[in-house]
Amino acid sequence: MKAIVIDDENPALVHMQRLIERDGRLEVAGTFTQAQDAIDQWQLCMADVVFLDIEMPGLCGLEAGERLAQLDPDVHIVYVTAYGHYALEVFKQNAQNYLLKPVDPERFSDTVTNLLSCKHK
Repeated sequence: MKAIVIDDENPALVHMQRLIERDGRLEVAGTFTQAQDAIDQWQLCMADVVFLDIEMPGLCGLEAGERLAQLDPDVHIVYVTAYGHYALEVFKQNAQNYLLKPVDPERFSDTVTNLLSCKHK
């Protein structure tokens, strides 16, 4: 499965990319610091999974997730944020999962396991 990471904070972006690479079950198809760039380049990436920060300048992650799901209804959105109060909003959007920053490697691994099990159903 291919994944993209969208986060306006470079340290968080790099951390997620490293988690993906260390885990080895997903391939990084792209990284973006602005959600609109990922949307504009979606046809080039065509990822199966999007790790998406919620609080970003410009287009927020929740709105970006909606747009990405319109482009590809089969894409799995995993919201990543430092703020737990978004949990209800995230699950209203049928998010595949929700990760709190800083992302714990074990929690990340569990998330990938869940994503892969959904892919094979």
